[in-house]
Amino acid sequence: MKIVVFLILMLLTLLSGCENKSVNLFPTFEKSIVFPVKTTDFDFIGVIKGADIQSAIDKYLRSSDDVGNVSLEAVWFEIRPKENNTASSVKIDLCILSENDRKATHVLDDYVMAIRTGNSMEPVLSGLKSAGVTELLKQLDAIVNGQAKDLRIDASGVVSPEGAEVNVEIELFIRGVVEVSQDIKIF
Repeated sequence: MKIVVFLILMLLTLLSGCENKSVNLFPTFEKSIVFPVKTTDFDFIGVIKGADIQSAIDKYLRSSDDVGNVSLEAVWFEIRPKENNTASSVKIDLCILSENDRKATHVLDDYVMAIRTGNSMEPVLSGLKSAGVTELLKQLDAIVNGQAKDLRIDASGVVSPEGAEVNVEIELFIRGVVEVSQDIKIF
């Protein structure tokens, strides 16, 4: 009998000692758009599906979680020259398009990248426009919170030298981080 009472008291002590603690997690997502450039002047609209961003972070979420801020961790290009390319550089503008495409906000303006012989990576370490980054984060936040469908990006620019044969794939990568708060029980 003393053992049963002792066990019941221990169980009550353990149960009363449980507390909820909020823990912040930071799942990341990484998505890209490919722009196949075959002329010296180009203009493409690329789409990153909101559902793809959602599925990248959904595996970390529970229905009771609070989704917080979205941060931009990295932006970079991969440049892949293809057969017969003689172009040596590209000057590119990137704009975030509003959902109805009536407004374009520059993220990059006249950003110059070399086109090397083999594949190369070009991290965007400078030149990001504040208004464009703000718009990008606003749209990513809306996607993560289920209030927007897709992210639309306009890439336009000029390839040099003039008269070069152009055959290049430019892939834009975006890596973001989502702050997620989860309540867990601690004994």
